[in-house]
Amino acid sequence: MSRFSRFLAIDWSGAAGPFQRGIALAVADAAGGPPVLVRPGPRGWSRSEVLGLLAELPPKTAIRRANGKR
Repeated sequence: MSRFSRFLAIDWSGAAGPFQRGIALAVADAAGGPPVLVRPGPRGWSRSEVLGLLAELPPKTAIRRANGKR
């Protein structure tokens, strides 16, 4: 049995400024299936909107952030 029931990936690469169309969030269920993109508002994601989404995630959600650096 997995410690997590879902996984959230955040691609934050190149994000600067109050709203970013380049920020991408996707959720995958641990039971299988492809990740599903979480759609932002019309102006893209703001940092406060991402924080709000993180605060509302169900328990047992693993989070991974990518910032484009290796």
